[in-house]
Amino acid sequence: MRVAHMNSTYHAGGVVKILLSLTALQNELGIITEWRLLRGTEEFFQVTREMHDAIQAGDLDLTADKERIYEEVIAENAMRNHLDHDAVYLHDHHTMGLVEHARKKGPWSWSATDRPTTRRRTSCTTT
Repeated sequence: MRVAHMNSTYHAGGVVKILLSLTALQNELGIITEWRLLRGTEEFFQVTREMHDAIQAGDLDLTADKERIYEEVIAENAMRNHLDHDAVYLHDHHTMGLVEHARKKGPWSWSATDRPTTRRRTSCTTT
C-alpha cells in the first residue's frame, strides 16, 4: 500500500507535529508513506487565507481572478506530485482543490478544523 499526505508546510502547526510521527510510524509498519508539500505563489496563499477565513466566518469573495490564481497553482501541483497512491490525505484547506485534478485509485480524504472554539471539523472523503 502507498499513502501520501499533503499539506502546505513542513515547519509549523499541528498538522506538521502529527505528520512527523505518523509518516515515520506508517513507514515503520511497512506502509509506503510519503509527505508532499504544496507549492504556491504569494497570491495563491492570499486567496487561501481568504478561504480559511471563510471556513471560519462564512463569507468569501471568490472573484474570477482569485479562482484562476487558485486553480493554476493547484493544477501545477497536481501535475508535479503524481498523486497516484492507494490513499491520499489532504491536511489543510490549501490542498482541497487537488481532488479534482487526479485519477484516484483509492480514497482521498480532506479535513480542516473549523473555529478553534468549537473544535468542529469539516471533512470530505472521495473515491
